[in-house]
This record gives sequence, C-alpha cells and structure tokens, in this order.
Amino acid sequence: MSQPPHPALTPGRLEQALGSIDPTSARVFRLHAVEGHDYGAISRITGLSMQEVERHLAKALAALARALEDPSS
Repeated sequence: MSQPPHPALTPGRLEQALGSIDPTSARVFRLHAVEGHDYGAISRITGLSMQEVERHLAKALAALARALEDPSS
C-alpha cells in the first residue's frame, strides 16, 4: 500500500529541491523515483557504479527532506 505524497511536496518544490543539487544526483533521483528504475539499471544507464548511484540518490533524498522541513521554500 503506497502512501499519499507529502502535502508540502508540490511539483514546484520538488523541482526547486532537485535544482539545488548537482544534475547527476537529480537525474539519478528521477530515474529511480519517477521512472522506476532499480539501482542496477541506473548504473547501466548512467555509467555510474552502484555505490555512486546510492550516493547520488542519498544526496537527492536529503535535499528533498530539507525542502520539506523549510516552509519558506
């Protein structure tokens, strides 16, 4: 059962948060969260190692968490 999106996570805030990080991290997030690729597929698509995929995804998720914590974003 999936949870509804966080009410503060609007498309604009998502793009703003992703815009605050490097393009590779944003791309990895989109490939995983939006397009549904697993880490192995992302590694093949981007040429990044699995560890790099994990690091970039963690960076993107941290940026989203900060955006959700800051009501002024």
